Amino acid sequence: MTKSKSGFTIVELVIVIVIIVILATIGVVSYSTASARARDSQTATAVNQWVKAIQMYKARNGSFPSMTSCLGTNYKYGVSEADMSGYQCRQSSASTGIVRDSTFSTALSPYMSSEPTPAMQTAIVSSPNDWYRGAYFNPTGGSDSKSVRIDMVISDKGTCPSTIGGYAIVTNTTAPNNFHICSYEIGRQP
Repeated sequence: MTKSKSGFTIVELVIVIVIIVILATIGVVSYSTASARARDSQTATAVNQWVKAIQMYKARNGSFPSMTSCLGTNYKYGVSEADMSGYQCRQSSASTGIVRDSTFSTALSPYMSSEPTPAMQTAIVSSPNDWYRGAYFNPTGGSDSKSVRIDMVISDKGTCPSTIGGYAIVTNTTAPNNFHICSYEIGRQP
């Protein structure tokens, strides 16, 4: 009487493990891409809503708001977001940056029910002192001092929308970390 042994061989086990690793890798990559697209969509939607509110403000007041401000809430201070003392969406040097302006938010509050907030993605341009996060409004930030601009950050897996609120993209800068800084000129100051 011979006894037969049943079970898997080492080769069969290795093949199964390799297949599981391949499937897990595909799942992680797919999840990462889907998450990035969701954040990009959140940012584009928020900026579209801000553009509409800013245009309504202009129609009612005859000009754009005069202050530079981050768009939305939940910004943290500094590129590492470790300092909770302020709200910052742009820094161009160690001492110069753009923060959320409560006067700007108050001026636009009659034109929207809540403050739409973009995803908090950070594009580091050239150093820890030169970066963008989320989106911001700049009443004198375009090609000249009368140009009104909105900048926003899109992930390394996305591309800048060709239009926001009906306005065509003016510049698309790819930061060293491959995030995109999308700039839209939404009008001109009188």
